Amino acid sequence: MKDSMKLNPQPSKRLLSEGETSSRQMPHTPDRREAIVAKQLTIPPLLIDVHDAARALSICERTLATMTKAGEIPHVRVRKRVLYDPRALSTWIDGRVQGGECAATLPEEI
Repeated sequence: MKDSMKLNPQPSKRLLSEGETSSRQMPHTPDRREAIVAKQLTIPPLLIDVHDAARALSICERTLATMTKAGEIPHVRVRKRVLYDPRALSTWIDGRVQGGECAATLPEEI
């Protein structure tokens, strides 16, 4: 067998203890992409799409579409897209709360 065809054995890999880094391994530093993603996560969206609105309301997207078409739920049209303002949805929910009494009217002793 020729020397060039011989396989070189891999050096044994030693496990590193916690906090120890090898000479090849750089300590983790956040890169620009991670900073952008972190910044995007802190800015709440002004409008949400059908999927997120349905999930927030705990209803299926089809039900939300039917309610939107009937004008039962507040929505915004941006060209062909239908979007929902989370603040308007909260106000809409507050106006639809039914039943129950204020905790102040409950008897003190149960």
